[in-house]
Amino acid sequence: MFHRIIIIISLLTCNFSAQAIQVKQIYEAEVEVKDQETEQRAEAIQQAFEKVLIKVTGLHQSEIKNILNNEMNLADQYVQQFKYRLEEKLPEEEIPNENNKNKVIAVEIDNNKEQTAPLNDNAENSETTEPQLVTHYYLWVKFYEESVTRLLKKYSLPVWGKIRPLTLIWLAMDEFGKRSILGESQPSEIITIADDISKSRAIPIVFPLLDLTDRSLLFSDVWGNFSDNILRASTRYEPDTILVGRLNHYRKDYLGIKWTLYQGGDELSFSHEGATIEKVFMLSFNTLADKLAERYATNTTNGVIQQLTLHVSNVSSLSQYVKLMDYLKQIDLISNSYPTQFGQNNIKLELFIQGEINTLKQSISLSDVLSNTEEDTVTNITTDNTLPPQNIPNLYYQLN
Repeated sequence: MFHRIIIIISLLTCNFSAQAIQVKQIYEAEVEVKDQETEQRAEAIQQAFEKVLIKVTGLHQSEIKNILNNEMNLADQYVQQFKYRLEEKLPEEEIPNENNKNKVIAVEIDNNKEQTAPLNDNAENSETTEPQLVTHYYLWVKFYEESVTRLLKKYSLPVWGKIRPLTLIWLAMDEFGKRSILGESQPSEIITIADDISKSRAIPIVFPLLDLTDRSLLFSDVWGNFSDNILRASTRYEPDTILVGRLNHYRKDYLGIKWTLYQGGDELSFSHEGATIEKVFMLSFNTLADKLAERYATNTTNGVIQQLTLHVSNVSSLSQYVKLMDYLKQIDLISNSYPTQFGQNNIKLELFIQGEINTLKQSISLSDVLSNTEEDTVTNITTDNTLPPQNIPNLYYQLN
């Protein structure tokens, strides 16, 4: 429906619900290579592996290298599939030539055997055009999800699931006295940077359309961070988090920006400054990714499996039961779940999670499948007179 959502999200996501986004392609990445030689491929697979680990954990490149440096040399062991893509571009402008179709060599790994679709290269027979096109090689790699997850748990690293919050960005800009709000249709280096980080960190973002409906929100509302007006104008986009920024750019060699992040009833402020737009916004959008990962990525540090009881109402048919169980399978930190009691219109399940209960609740809040109906309670269960009672949390939800 919204043009901007299509541009930013369609390349790596599909809609999970009216709010949260189920991000696809988390376990795959593409890197440019010089050629198709084995040595180049081995290095590119390591680079692709690093990109995937950044998306899955929510951590920075430096953190990944510090912890998993030795594992990088074994990246090829986690590869499920890879293929080459060839693209011909103009040497200076780097604009793809629409008259030349991309040529692809597809290589799949199956039981340690390579199946190769040969390259159909007619470049030598084609007529030379001016200027001469330059061939660029790209290696696309997909890694085994389960193997990567086991690796991260082995090193007690966080695992961020595929269901991720959609962030709406409101940015008021004062550039040398010219004031405006950044919209999705405006050509801007800021939006380009935001798109790049959205893809590299796998965080869905959207900018406002700034159509007639959005014009009810004034520049002064965003600049002054009047939250009531901003939240009201944001409702139509159904975001999970809202990032509000105020950019001061009144010198060529300096700009500063202040941000407020609204998520789950909480407010978090941060700021960045620097000499270039690229530096300031690279820092800003990476900080956004960091804060979202801190909140939603599953912490596997202690490796402890917790048990809890989930009570779900409005489950009275087989299709509703299947919908519920399919949904629970998509929540990464749930390691096991099974029903223990069926009622006329409800069901009770035992869940085993690797992570914090609050992280589970935050993950559930990202979709509209379940709605919280009651306050959490705790049940004391004694399984052995020689052991202290076990406290089992109870969570209460309704299937929508």
